[in-house]
Parts: sequence; structure tokens; C-alpha cells
Amino acid sequence: MRAQVPRSLSWSLSHYIPIQCMLAAMQEQEMANEGNLVAWCKRERESLQMQREMLQSGKFHILKDEGSGQIDTTSESIERITANINELDAILADYEASAPRA
Repeated sequence: MRAQVPRSLSWSLSHYIPIQCMLAAMQEQEMANEGNLVAWCKRERESLQMQREMLQSGKFHILKDEGSGQIDTTSESIERITANINELDAILADYEASAPRA
């Protein structure tokens, strides 16, 4: 008597090829997502750089209401923005170092 193999477990060459195509498509999507992430990092860095320049120039201030009046927290904001820029720079540097060379 021959054992029946469930359809979900039976593999053939016709099943193998579409899976390979799906894997290739998934890899392409991952690369596209990675490119989108890198583009976002660059745009975000530019935006943060502009914010920091405006705060450093004195054109804008960040005020926090502590209940007893407003307190200027511009310097803390500049420090936080600088830290965020440095983090984005590190992410972009890691990406550039690991990106395949053409």
C-alpha cells in the first residue's frame, strides 16, 4: 500500500521556480526599501541641519512653559538636534561602508 502525500507537502520543479522568483522579488523590494530609508535619512539630516542653523542664528527660540513662566530651552534643543544628526551620519556611514561597489 502506498502512502498518500498531502498536497501541501508535495514539491515539484514547477513549485520551485515560482518560489525562486518570489525570493528574487522580495530581495529587490528589500533593496528598494533600503534605498528609501537612505533617502529618508538624507532628507531628515538636511531638515535637522536647517533647524539647527535657525536656532543657532537666533532666528527662532524654543520656549517651555514650566508653570511659573516660559523658559528658553533652545540650547537643549540644539544639543538634541546635533545628536540626531550625528546618529543619522553614523547610519549613512555604515550604509556607505557596507554598500556593494559598482
